[in-house]
Amino acid sequence: MTDGRHRQPAGDETPHAVPKEAAILATPRQRAIPEASHLESKEKQRWSVHAHAREQGLNDEHFDRFLRHFREALNEVDVEAQKVEKVTKLLESKRNAVLSS
Repeated sequence: MTDGRHRQPAGDETPHAVPKEAAILATPRQRAIPEASHLESKEKQRWSVHAHAREQGLNDEHFDRFLRHFREALNEVDVEAQKVEKVTKLLESKRNAVLSS
């Protein structure tokens, strides 16, 4: 890599050296993962996210239609049949978490 004057950096020097004060200049790190006591189970989250749709009448027929369209979309982009089956089974296993009241 060369600069505008076609000079190369010294072999032991990075092209963009990190300032010595970088730790001071950076914002303090936030917790990337919430504490376990604040986490909801995935099933409970799925149930909560779909609550309004259930109130509006979301049912098994809608879920079946979603699976059918999703499967068709995967087939349309030539996803391997084995992978389509695997994904479809995974989604089917979430039906109760989405639809149960």
